Amino acid sequence: MFLQNLMLIAVDEGLATCPQEAWAMYPATMEGFLGIPADRMLFCGVAIGVEDPGDPANRTRSDRAHFSEWLRHHR
Repeated sequence: MFLQNLMLIAVDEGLATCPQEAWAMYPATMEGFLGIPADRMLFCGVAIGVEDPGDPANRTRSDRAHFSEWLRHHR
């Protein structure tokens, strides 16, 4: 929830965000680069900046499963 709130505040301030959980897959690389002690772990990060809507990377869209494939509604 912290990360979600941070991202919402950034958007409210006119900034774009990109959460990055993939850093958890590279603990040794990040520990050395950031000087993180062995008893700690970097789980995720977030990029914050100004979006460039004209950049092709910002127009990339991945396929998504239709909600009927993963959502079940019970009344």
